[in-house]
Amino acid sequence: MKLWYKQSANNWNEALPLGDGHLGAMVYGNVRNEIVSLNNEDIWYRGPADRNNPDSSKYLNKVRKLLMKQKVTQAQELMKLSMFGTPRDQSHYEFMGELFIDQIDVENDEVKAYQRDLNLDKAIASVQYQINDIEYERSYYISKKYHALVIKYQSSKPNKLNLNLQLGREKRFSDQVNKIGEFYNQVSHFQ
Repeated sequence: MKLWYKQSANNWNEALPLGDGHLGAMVYGNVRNEIVSLNNEDIWYRGPADRNNPDSSKYLNKVRKLLMKQKVTQAQELMKLSMFGTPRDQSHYEFMGELFIDQIDVENDEVKAYQRDLNLDKAIASVQYQINDIEYERSYYISKKYHALVIKYQSSKPNKLNLNLQLGREKRFSDQVNKIGEFYNQVSHFQ
């Protein structure tokens, strides 16, 4: 089963979703300037926090007794005081950032046979297109085992991929690229 489109996404709502319950991505499928929006369940405004109310277990039996006596309003009031998460307001969820992948050297060239799709059975997003008689294909998936987004770019002719990758986020973001050489060596094994 596949969802497929003959054009790239114009906005987040049209992008193809991928995720493993921990890490998420929205793939736009732009040919020259790809955007992949990234999410991670651990990124919250306040950071990680235990919001469990320590008084909950102490009042659970009282709430149950009130419910058994059909005193629903009183049970609700006691629950509001003793069982709601602390602090009362939940942190705001924040997105992780965006991965920008620019395909250089194809700025003014005509794109033909474009298709992007999401294979629902395999949870793989793909983008295929042709520029100057060269076929390009990209595949995106999230590995649950490694909590990683995997992106594979390929072309029908050698040495025809010239890409610029960049991470971005508007606020509260710092990136550390300490092992770029090690990362490059790992990625080159997939070629």
